[in-house]
Amino acid sequence: MIRHNIFLPILLVLLIICCGPDTPEQPSSDQPVAIERWPEEGIPVIAWMGEEDSMAVYERPGDESPARHIAVAKNQELSWNKSLILVQKLGQLRILEDCVISGFVYDGLENNKLVRGKPRQLNFAVDTILDVVCPAAEGDYIVLYHDQYVEMSGSMDYVQIVAMPQTAWWVRLKEIEGPSLWIRVDGKEVAVIDRKF
Repeated sequence: MIRHNIFLPILLVLLIICCGPDTPEQPSSDQPVAIERWPEEGIPVIAWMGEEDSMAVYERPGDESPARHIAVAKNQELSWNKSLILVQKLGQLRILEDCVISGFVYDGLENNKLVRGKPRQLNFAVDTILDVVCPAAEGDYIVLYHDQYVEMSGSMDYVQIVAMPQTAWWVRLKEIEGPSLWIRVDGKEVAVIDRKF
């Protein structure tokens, strides 16, 4: 009888560990999530706008210390082949009245990419608070709704952005010798000068 009493809690713990629910990758305070996309519509044309003739480059998005510096000229366009938005802190969106909103519900986040999904009509009650992951295009936002990533409009009369998310936009440079190098698009020294549609 004592033997059974010992094994039952152990089996229960193992069952919880092995069969617990999977949850999508979500932003947290200790480890930001990176989403492979860029802000707004059109492919951004990025240039060095700083006064210096060298630019700090980094091994990974989010690094604080540069890997090295490379020579650049003011207004020089920077070729890139990958874009990541690092979500450092979630924002908040409030629903102001009972409503139905059209949204695109993604199946998940895999290797920093929002994958697959389908459009859906989503029912919201007044005063519902949603976590805002990052801005999307044309006034849309990526939000978390029932542990799913959803792209929906934040510009409607019955939606209010309470707090914008804190994000950092990084791009990986191409045509640079050596390992992959990243820069942060801060809108000052590294900025968007045009968009290609």
